[in-house]
Amino acid sequence: MIPHIVYLHGFLSSPTTVKAQALADHLAAQGALGQFLAPTLPVEPDAAIHAAEAALMECIDEPVLLVGSSLGGFYATWLAQKWNAPAVVINPAVRPDLSLQRYAGVQTHYVTGEQVLVRPEYFEQLGRYRVSAPDPDRFWLLCAQDDEVLDSSEMVSHYVGCKQTVTRTGGHTFADFAQYIPDILAFGAEKAR
Repeated sequence: MIPHIVYLHGFLSSPTTVKAQALADHLAAQGALGQFLAPTLPVEPDAAIHAAEAALMECIDEPVLLVGSSLGGFYATWLAQKWNAPAVVINPAVRPDLSLQRYAGVQTHYVTGEQVLVRPEYFEQLGRYRVSAPDPDRFWLLCAQDDEVLDSSEMVSHYVGCKQTVTRTGGHTFADFAQYIPDILAFGAEKAR
């Protein structure tokens, strides 16, 4: 059985990215597009968590799998622990409260091109969502060693004991993501309750 999939995109990104579209296309081909939710996550962390939890509420009585990329992987980690759900995290941010500080100020959204303000208090908000020791039974880490944005060794260390697939190439976008979708759905079917 395919669980509901809640896809959480990364920082200054959107639910229309290649990974989200690949998941949607795969589920549509199986007649299960109704199982897919990809909320738009605001830049403010508290608002992003609220948007993600609103999506989770839509499938509260059904098995659910969180799939998060980059900052979305960070959010998926916190939400998976809170909601007792499994998660697949793709090149996840581990300490965005620190790594994103260089983006304080006005930034250009990667997808829409709009100008957004990244406020200093957002980093404090991110610190509140950090999970120090992810539950090994709940997570599957997919990461690329050549991630040009985040440190893959930090990801591997943070998700120690969890299922891990570490590729040599793929970059921050995790270019070969689509080939993992059947296994992601199988992981969700096995772990989601």
